[in-house]
Amino acid sequence: MKHVFLILIALLLAPPAPLRAASKPIPQVQAEQVLHDVAMLVEHHIIRSPDYWLEHVVTGGKCDGAKVAALLEELAQVFKPVTTTEEAIAVIAERGVIGQPQYWRKSAVSGGVCAAQSVATVLNGVASRLPTPPPKSVNTKPLEPAPAARLRESYDIVIAGAGTGGVGAAAQAARMGRSVLLLEETDWVGGQMNAAAVTSMDEGRTLCRERGLYRELCGLIAAHYRPLGINWETAYWLRHVCVEPRIGQRLLLTMLGDARGAGVLDLSLRSRVAKVFKNGNTVTGAEVEIVTPEGRETRRVRSRVLIDATEWGDVIPLTVARYRTGNCTNDAINPAQRVQANTWTAVVKHYPQGVPPELLITRPPPGYTKNVHAAFARSLCDGEKIDTKAKPWTWTTFIGYRAMPDSSRPGNSPPITRTHLNYNNDHPSTVAEIEDLARRRATDRDMRLKTLHLLYYIQTTLGKKDWAVANDEGYDSPYNRAEIDAWLKDQPDLAPYRPILYHFSVMPYTRESRRIIGLHTLVAREIERFPGKPTRFPHAVALGDYAVDLHGSMTPKYLEEGLDRPEDIPTEKFGSRGVGPFPIPFECFIPEKVDGFLPAEKNISQSRMANGATRLQPHTMLMGQAAGAIAALAVQRNIRPRDLDPVLVQLALLDAGDVLFLTPITDIRRDSPDWKPAQLVLTHGLITDEKGKFNPRGKLTAADLALIVTKLFPSAPALPATGDAPITGGQLLQTLTSSIAASDRPFELKATLKDPTQPVTRAEAAQVLTKLLEQRANEPRAAKRTALPPADRFNYVIGTQTFGAAYQFTDKTRLVETAEAIRDMGANVIKFELARRYASPNGNVPAADSSIQSLADLARREPSHRHVLDMPFAYYVLWAHTFSGGEGKWRRGFSKEDAAKEYREIHDLTAHLLKTYSGTGKTFFLGHWEGDGFLRGSVKKADDAKVTPEAVQGMADWLAARQRAVDDAKRDTPHRDVQAWHYTEVNHVKLAMDENRPALVNRVLPQVPVDFVSYSSYDTAKDPALLKRALDYIESKLTPKPAIADKRVFIGEYGFPAIRHSPQEQDRLSRTVMRAGLEWGCPFILYWELYNNEVASDGQQRGFWLIDDKGIKQPVHETHRRFLSWARAFVAERQSRDGRNPTEAEFREAATREI
Repeated sequence: MKHVFLILIALLLAPPAPLRAASKPIPQVQAEQVLHDVAMLVEHHIIRSPDYWLEHVVTGGKCDGAKVAALLEELAQVFKPVTTTEEAIAVIAERGVIGQPQYWRKSAVSGGVCAAQSVATVLNGVASRLPTPPPKSVNTKPLEPAPAARLRESYDIVIAGAGTGGVGAAAQAARMGRSVLLLEETDWVGGQMNAAAVTSMDEGRTLCRERGLYRELCGLIAAHYRPLGINWETAYWLRHVCVEPRIGQRLLLTMLGDARGAGVLDLSLRSRVAKVFKNGNTVTGAEVEIVTPEGRETRRVRSRVLIDATEWGDVIPLTVARYRTGNCTNDAINPAQRVQANTWTAVVKHYPQGVPPELLITRPPPGYTKNVHAAFARSLCDGEKIDTKAKPWTWTTFIGYRAMPDSSRPGNSPPITRTHLNYNNDHPSTVAEIEDLARRRATDRDMRLKTLHLLYYIQTTLGKKDWAVANDEGYDSPYNRAEIDAWLKDQPDLAPYRPILYHFSVMPYTRESRRIIGLHTLVAREIERFPGKPTRFPHAVALGDYAVDLHGSMTPKYLEEGLDRPEDIPTEKFGSRGVGPFPIPFECFIPEKVDGFLPAEKNISQSRMANGATRLQPHTMLMGQAAGAIAALAVQRNIRPRDLDPVLVQLALLDAGDVLFLTPITDIRRDSPDWKPAQLVLTHGLITDEKGKFNPRGKLTAADLALIVTKLFPSAPALPATGDAPITGGQLLQTLTSSIAASDRPFELKATLKDPTQPVTRAEAAQVLTKLLEQRANEPRAAKRTALPPADRFNYVIGTQTFGAAYQFTDKTRLVETAEAIRDMGANVIKFELARRYASPNGNVPAADSSIQSLADLARREPSHRHVLDMPFAYYVLWAHTFSGGEGKWRRGFSKEDAAKEYREIHDLTAHLLKTYSGTGKTFFLGHWEGDGFLRGSVKKADDAKVTPEAVQGMADWLAARQRAVDDAKRDTPHRDVQAWHYTEVNHVKLAMDENRPALVNRVLPQVPVDFVSYSSYDTAKDPALLKRALDYIESKLTPKPAIADKRVFIGEYGFPAIRHSPQEQDRLSRTVMRAGLEWGCPFILYWELYNNEVASDGQQRGFWLIDDKGIKQPVHETHRRFLSWARAFVAERQSRDGRNPTEAEFREAATREI
């Protein structure tokens, strides 16, 4: 197969031969489709001579009849072996690829000619029917709905609406490891596609079958019908993919079942979002109303991201998001404005053994008037001829329009034995149906009645008494029965039709919904494909294909002012403004101001006319997949969706098999390592294609490099576009590196080339540029960091810390919530952990980001940590526990390799902090937690034996590597008005001081010239004299450092648990420690901690807290607050009186009295 593909590549790259009989070129979009189709047919060994067809069909030339005859015989082999052209024509016509066999009998002969347009249609029809391997999900057990009792209180992502958009979002998010709750108001999954029975896939062109989750769905459809010998391309007169609703629902559940294996995915049917919870402009969860066999119940569910994938956009107004409805915005709604007509479809089938009597309509239903009858007669008559242009349509034309496969019949049955009613039963609709649930329900009933009228017309006037509503789709569900029973209770004259109505679809085919007002609104002129071309958005996260198609309201007075224009309206002919790929950008998914909320389905930011092209099943599934990726990444990285770099979303979607570039690329296979980089750089316009060819082995030129720099760094000086001279890999890397260094997000480009001295190929360049885009996407933009004012720089000594909080009170991450509470208390010092274990349910943040692999990454990239480091704290005491895990590797000696890893990570963190916060006045203390816990374990005498010479030396080597890393980073990194120090933390001091038992303080500390020591002082804190003696003892073990004039030991932890002490005792004892530490000269005295982190086995909080689990601020919190308020006022008064800050001695003397 590979050599055939390479032949095609060579032919594609070769200049075209002169045409013998050129005619009007086929449209560009169709030419791109031909390139794709020919590539597919060559890859499957169907076409042996592709060059002729590329020369003639792509450029619109006339095709030689004899060659076309040979082509038809080749193409027919896809379906069955043939020996003559006549057999080939018959087979291809039978499969619905060609509709007029006689044309080919006349033209595909020696001396005849065939139009390029016709040959292109045949190539596409056969290429789209090539067998594909079933997706990996094919054997997965379908997801079963979760009972209400099993639902969790919190999910990463809650999705309202289990249509194609909701399923796409749920599958993508769950496969990315996020916990997902998928809600569906009915008891059917599939929305428009299944619950509304619009199972004929409105693809536009077949290119969408190659994309993402829709490709998977098509593979599952084929895998179901192929073994049955049943054609699944039955819709639109045997040309488009279709599926029976019950099969479609099962296949979507199969996809969800497969996705659930990668995460948490719960499906709750008969469930809707009744209320949205918010914190300011951030959505934090929803109240879910669930209908169970026992009645209705409500559940409050927390979410990090809520997605509205409902058919009508019903969640949007529950938020504070602005939105459009019809041509109105939500602040000026006109209920009378027209929107697209909707349809209540019904699946009908042929009953070869006769229709069950209860499904025959023997008398006119209520409301069946002469006018109703006349309208049907104008659009539908009996007859077997298929002619889509004739009016009225014949019965055979009609059933072929929405024809679907029929699993209840053998494969050799007539081509069409099942279809759905969706042609002449559209019902006018207005904004009122979108906004008013009572009005919507009334119109729903009117639509059902219109379809009942149509079915009566078919069975009586047309005499199709062997056709009736299908009774095997499963639509007679509890939800549908309840809806019909409620209707018939209000309108009892419809009671005779109850058995029929039970089998109608469970929801209407809804073409238009509410649409958010987002960061960008997609409009018709941006998706025009003829005569213009669609806008190439570099941030594309989905592709659409369908033509702009509005039912019943495509006139200027119904358009949105300032969005679409009268001249954007297509003519009456479908597709007059083009069909084929157009991009949908990331910004259409992001609300103007609301966070924690995303749209999917039809609810993205778009105009009415743009919605007319995006509202179809393949595209809503792919847009849902994009929304799921956005939500999953936002949760993973603990940031708002709007703060994501769209490149990260694009990379996730490409990894999931999606396609983002408009033009099919014919010279790179999907399984090639070049495919993903090519897709990304083409989408961003960094490298251009030439009619579907990427030319991966071609050389990158100086002109190409000039384009790359202009696109990536628009503010940089333009490079001279010096023509087609190839550039070397070294030139590429050097140019990119210097441009990155001068940008607003400088970073070290981690891309390499095998031989930088050689000319770089386009494929190699794409790999480098993809790495650059990915790194830049992970690199935060430089924040504007200003110098701290004098009042914030003064060391007020007293403070607290945060670690592993057992509770919280806001939707912010625990780190941000607690840091802001510490700052609100007045502190300008904070202690917290930087470590590999930064993410956990009670951790700094709830979820980890897999791209973060070091302490510097964590400080630079993780939003919550970056936010706290940017806060106006002057002093940061940080447990810096490396990702390489050095603290656990030295007991048997610290190897050179481990020392190098520890050094590098601490060095890089220090360098980052010095560079990032240069000029701010901040000071960072990098250390570790309770070193005696590592060295000894406990105070038990038996643990003295753990302090072996090997362990002592290993720990000393570990601390020395860390100290050296801080010192070297300070030497190597240009910085000003920022400081970094290294500390070790001791906690078993009394046993060393009083009994000379081995501990960090007396065995390791004397060997290592650390800058500072933190004392976790629980062994002496209750006795001020003992505490001061312990501080003296620790200070005596320090290696002198002339650069640090003051005391170098601080109290890193002290506290008194509420489980043993009353609030008043906690406060009294804490004041004692504060006074002792101030009198001794401790640089810091840090209380353990803001929120309690220790919970006993019986669930009782141990109570190391300033604020308890009920949110009550304890007396010791008030002591901290009042002291810090006094301290700031004291310093301000001295500055005002003396023109200077107080000396340390002055402050400590006054502070001791205040405490």
